[in-house]
Parts: sequence; C-alpha cells; structure tokens
Amino acid sequence: MANWLRPLRATILAGLALLGAVWGATQIGKLLQGDSAFHRMLFDKLETRLVTITLIALPLLYLSLRFGLLERIHRIRFKLFAACLAGQVVALVAAVIAAHSAPMPFDPPIDGLFAVLLVYASILSLVLAYLLAGSMTAVLGRIRAGAARIAEGDLATHVEVTAHDELADLAADLNAMAARLDAAARHERRMEQSRRELIAAVSHDLRTPLSAIQAMIEAITDGVVTDEETIRRYLRTMHDGTRELSRLIDDLFELSRIEAGALTLMREPVMVGDLISDALERLRPQAEARSVALTGSVEARLPVVSLDAHHISRVLTNLIENALRHTPAGGRVQVQARRDDGRLYVEVVDSGEGIAAADLPYVFDRFYRGEKSRSRESGGAGLGLSISKGIVEAHGGTIRAETLQPRGARVSFTIPLIGHDVMPARSEASRQTAEMRRHPAIEAEGSPFLAE
Repeated sequence: MANWLRPLRATILAGLALLGAVWGATQIGKLLQGDSAFHRMLFDKLETRLVTITLIALPLLYLSLRFGLLERIHRIRFKLFAACLAGQVVALVAAVIAAHSAPMPFDPPIDGLFAVLLVYASILSLVLAYLLAGSMTAVLGRIRAGAARIAEGDLATHVEVTAHDELADLAADLNAMAARLDAAARHERRMEQSRRELIAAVSHDLRTPLSAIQAMIEAITDGVVTDEETIRRYLRTMHDGTRELSRLIDDLFELSRIEAGALTLMREPVMVGDLISDALERLRPQAEARSVALTGSVEARLPVVSLDAHHISRVLTNLIENALRHTPAGGRVQVQARRDDGRLYVEVVDSGEGIAAADLPYVFDRFYRGEKSRSRESGGAGLGLSISKGIVEAHGGTIRAETLQPRGARVSFTIPLIGHDVMPARSEASRQTAEMRRHPAIEAEGSPFLAE
C-alpha cells in the first residue's frame, strides 16, 4: 500500500470515531440537563468547539503517522506513553478552550475543581499506560530471549508466559514453532543415521557377490581355471550372483518408492486363493531343496478382494521365503487365509527357531537381520519384510510378527474388505473350490495340501 494511503485511512477512521464520540457525548449531556434551552445552547457550542479542535488535530495526526514519529521511538513503553500524553494534551486544550469560549454553568471554585480533576485523570492515565507498556515489554523480552535461544540451536526452548492476550498467543506460537523445529531436527538426525546405515548395508550386500564374481572372472581370464566343467560351474555361480545383485537393486528401488510415497497400486478383483497357490508353486523347489513341507489353506467363503495382485504376490513371496530360510530340514511352513472381522487375514507360520524377543521390534526395519541370520547362507538382504510392510500399509492394512511356543514364528497381515465386492457365499465357495482343484499346491479350508 502507498506510504500516504495507510496513514490517511487511519486518520479518517480516527476522525470519524472522535466526531462520533463528540456528537454522542453532547447528546447525552442534553438529555441529562432536561429541556433547558440555555443548556442545550451550551452543549451545541461545546460540540462546535470540540469538532473544530478535532478537525485541527487530525492533520497533525496524519503528519505524525505519515512520517512515522512513533516509529522513531525505540521502546514500546515510551511509544504508548507518548501516544497517551499527546491525547491528554489535546483533551486538556479542548477542555480549556471550551471552558473559555462559552459561559459555563458553574463558577469558582467549581471550575478549579474541574481543572484539578482533569489534570489528575490525565496523569493517572499516563501512569497506567506506562505500567501497561512495562508489562508488555517484559513479555516481549522473554519472547525475544526465547527466539535468540532457538536461533542458537536450543530447540528445546519453552517461553513461559502467564498472560492471556495476543502476546501470550505469540509466545505459544513461538513454543509450537520450536517444538516443530525440534521434531524436524530429530527426524533429520534419524534420517541421516538411517542413510548411513543404508549405505553401509548396501555396500556390505553388494561387496560379497561382486567380489566373488570378480575373483571367478579373474581366475578364468588369467588361465588359473581351464577345465570346462569348472568354467561352467563358475559361470553358473556368476549368473546366480548377478541375479542376486539385480534383485537387491530392484528391492532398493521398490523401497525408495515406498518411503517416498510414490508406490502406485493397480487394484483389481482378485481371488486370494490364486495368489497363494501361485506363490506356493513358485517356491516349491526351494522348499524341496531344504526338505521343508510347504502347505496352504484358504477359507472356502473368502470373498473376491480388490487389491494389487502383483504387490501382494510379492508380499507372499517375501514372507514364505523368509520362513523357509529360518526353518530347518524336516520342518514345516504353512500359509493360511481367511476373513477376520471385515478384513482379509493372511498368515505364514513356520516351525523354525522363532524370533528373538530383542529382534521383534525391528524385524520390519530395512536391512535388519537378527544375529542368527546374518550369514549369507541363511539371511537375505534384510529388505523383504520392510518392503512387505510398506505394501500392506499402502493397502490400508497392518502387518505383525510374533514368536510361537514352543518354537516357530508367525508373520501375518490384514487388508480391509470394506468397500470390496463380495460374492454370494454359495457361488463363491464353489468357485474357490474349482480354483483349488486347478492348483494342487493349495486346498480349501480344513485339509491343507502338503507340498513334498
């Protein structure tokens, strides 16, 4: 806004308020004095004088605002005192001029008493204004000191204010800002620590297969290995290593999308039994190689669920692979799906060593692996459960892990069924049963198939 427009607007508003006060006060005076024509004439003359004084004072007010006379005073206490003093001077001048410009209805010593009361009221208002300004500056001093501590990095700063005015609101906003900055700083420190752990974990998981591939390539190129059988074995090992590296990179990419909130779900009506049986078929060779029994069962009345089939298949694969890695030969891994209180409930139960109590709070953290699974032979990259958690939560579900007694572990997840299409119970049961017959790796509830 132009430099002259804001002061002009403030001056006009102040003038209208003062003129309105003059008119209202004189009207009240006329009513209190009754029907006397003399008294009405006195109040009319008083009104005229006060209007004249107001119109003379308004240009002075505009000039003081236009040139920022109050802004030149560097303390709020003195600003309020100066403003109150100027108002009292104008009021006293108006009273003197009005008293001497018309025959007033009182004579000495009443006029002297009136003058004493005016002076007393003026000084009292000045003292109160000064004290009020002092209390305001004290609060502002505490707010300023708190802001300085925040600027120096003390984000735990809290400004104590006992008032209940706008300054208290300002202090509360400052405290809220400090709390948000402190939370943001803690989050930044956690992210930095997580970034360092991520780099260290990625370096560790990339170094092992890369070192093995490099060693075998050097052995072949340097002629250390010459027989065809060993070369073919080396090539197979290198191929497995590159697939492991490719999977790790894919997992890192998927995890970065989940953490950035950029995971896109392609929901469609899906038969959960199909997803489970397909996962069991894919992982049957691993189970057979480890001599682990792999079973699955699906509730016959389970409805068609709207979800992203690709991502939920990945969750199932991650959970089953994790269970297979921690189940010894002769053990058992079972996958079950059912409806549970308006939600799809899926669990993967194994008969392995279970999950240590110290590890349970961290099993879904990225790159976390308990001590028993840190070795490359038994442990994965530590991303599968973290990715699974992100996918399930993107579907609006939850995932949890628990240790079973006397041994074993259960990892389960739920996905809401609310708003999904549910087929009639009889037709759905028959359709699920037909699907089970096409997939020998899984059966309807009651008699799980044992994949051997």
